[in-house]
Amino acid sequence: MFLDSEYILFDETERVFGMLNEALKSIRVFHRLSQNDLANRLNVSKSYVSEIEGGKKNITMSMLKKYESCFDIPASSIVELGEKMENRKKLPKHKKLIVDIISWLSKEV
Repeated sequence: MFLDSEYILFDETERVFGMLNEALKSIRVFHRLSQNDLANRLNVSKSYVSEIEGGKKNITMSMLKKYESCFDIPASSIVELGEKMENRKKLPKHKKLIVDIISWLSKEV
């Protein structure tokens, strides 16, 4: 299904992979990295990280692989977290609480 490393995982019109942008931000904040620090690790600009986290840029498979490598988290787990964040209302109460806590922790002051 994936033709190359630049295959787009989702676009603005269809949220196939849930709230992947929120999941990526949550992971970054959990690891106490600024957008600038993460951008340096991923070898991209800070504005690119900001646009991905803000849902303004499409995430590509190659970029997801960079996140996977940077945080040592399988891409499938990152995608699953995004799906859980998108569908939190359908989760059992204890799992909803976990997703809500992750979302709360990702709020930057």
